[in-house]
Order: sequence, then structure tokens, then C-alpha cells
Amino acid sequence: MKFLCLLDDPLDHPADEQDVSVVASELNENCGPEDQIETTLVPIAWLSFGDFVCLDYRVRRTDPAIVIWYHGQTEDFEPFTIPLASSFDEFFEQLAG
Repeated sequence: MKFLCLLDDPLDHPADEQDVSVVASELNENCGPEDQIETTLVPIAWLSFGDFVCLDYRVRRTDPAIVIWYHGQTEDFEPFTIPLASSFDEFFEQLAG
């Protein structure tokens, strides 16, 4: 797992593919309108084979759940996710444990 970062200018950085905004933009191209996806699933880490760990705001606008977004099983406008943790705190505890 590689955590994504926020860059001032991702296009000037050699690792621009690891910037949250670049990844979100690429995911939006494949999964639906920007205003729908970008505000509900926010990628925070890259997994192998193009899958992502995301903050999931679809149910709660604060304290989002953490999910794994499987791109190979995602269909138009329906991101395929599985729960990883019910909150960021729980996710952090999983990482630390």
C-alpha cells in the first residue's frame, strides 16, 4: 500500500500519479461524473493492480468509513467497494496493530 499525497503542482512532480487529485481525476473518468464520485469517495492509498483505499462519504458526510475500491469490478456510476474500517480511527488502529 502506498499512501497518496497532495502536491502543489502534480504535473511538475515525477510521482504525479501518486497525488490525490490526479488519481481522483482518473477514477472519475472511468466511474462517473466528477461531482458525484469526487465528493463521495476520496482515494487515500494505492493498492496493487489499480485498486484504492478510500474515504467513503456516501453514508456519512463526517467521519467517513474506509473502503477498498476494486476498479476491475466497478461498473459505470457504481463503484465496487468493500468495507475496511468503520472510521479513520479504526483504520489507523488496524495499521498500528
